[in-house]
Amino acid sequence: MEQLTTLLPIIATVFGIAAIVVSVVVDVTKEIGFIKKIPTKTWTIIVAIILCVPAYIAYAANTGSQITWYFVLASIIASFGVAYIASYGWDTFDELVKRFKR
Repeated sequence: MEQLTTLLPIIATVFGIAAIVVSVVVDVTKEIGFIKKIPTKTWTIIVAIILCVPAYIAYAANTGSQITWYFVLASIIASFGVAYIASYGWDTFDELVKRFKR
């Protein structure tokens, strides 16, 4: 439990930075060519997956950890959270978390 309380701020920071990067990339690219035809929220999810999975692989390679399928899957699932935060913001995400905590 102690480890979770020390890791929680780091995880929140990583999610925040990833959401900012996804927001910037989506805003810059959403008016380019074929991307105009893709709904913005769908494009946000795609960009989040494209950025989160390689970020995990880079982290694992940098720390010397073994890349496993379940952490790749976890990074894909986490990218949906990043996309949600990038689309709706922290306040809406916090309300969603509080609703499921009850």
